[in-house]
Amino acid sequence: MLEALLLGALAQLSLLLSGLLASGVTVPRRIIGWLAGFGAGALVSAITFDLTEQAEALGNIPQALAPSAELSASGWSRQRLSALWATVVVACGLAAGLGYLAGSISGDTGDRMAALAAGGLLAMLTNSLMPFAFDRGGRLAGMFTVLGFALAVLPR
Repeated sequence: MLEALLLGALAQLSLLLSGLLASGVTVPRRIIGWLAGFGAGALVSAITFDLTEQAEALGNIPQALAPSAELSASGWSRQRLSALWATVVVACGLAAGLGYLAGSISGDTGDRMAALAAGGLLAMLTNSLMPFAFDRGGRLAGMFTVLGFALAVLPR
């Protein structure tokens, strides 16, 4: 369980790092939208292909950069952004550890957890990330969404 917790948190460190990067750099509004679109495409790929690890790692950086740049521009301090993303990293680590524990107790293969995660991602994409991307990135946000999806599924 400890290994799952640590790996779950480690997998999300890119959120914290990209959030910190965005707090130190002024990113134009349109580019924020394009990054959000790119992240949305990578997340759609993750949902489509059973939440694959490769698609999830393409999605975290633009997924954190876009809102972090907006929050930084609206006055959030670097410390406040760090606390936000550190909380997400810890929560993801705890969720991974608890998921591992639940699977080992019930013998579940994780299919139900993956379906729940996919549903949560779809809701977040529909309600926030895609509208955010279009609002800031305009029509090109759709192209960046396709680009994020395509790059996430390229063989490595």
